[in-house]
Amino acid sequence: MTQTQAVRETLRKLGGVATLKDIYKHIHEISDCKWNTKTPNATIRRIVQEDKEILRLKAGHYMLKEFRDKMVMEQIKEQAN
Repeated sequence: MTQTQAVRETLRKLGGVATLKDIYKHIHEISDCKWNTKTPNATIRRIVQEDKEILRLKAGHYMLKEFRDKMVMEQIKEQAN
């Protein structure tokens, strides 16, 4: 598993939306990925900023694109009620 895939999988496990702090905390639960770097947090920051499958909601908050439509539909349902 690549580091990018590990970040995406961590976001999925956290419900599709997470803070950078939560990603840092839970990323190492994925044992299939090797983080052979002295600065894994910097690598994670780079991945969430550059990956086209990850959206920045606001400073330090990120979402997988695949969860965007699901969240929009939930908001529409809430507004309809």
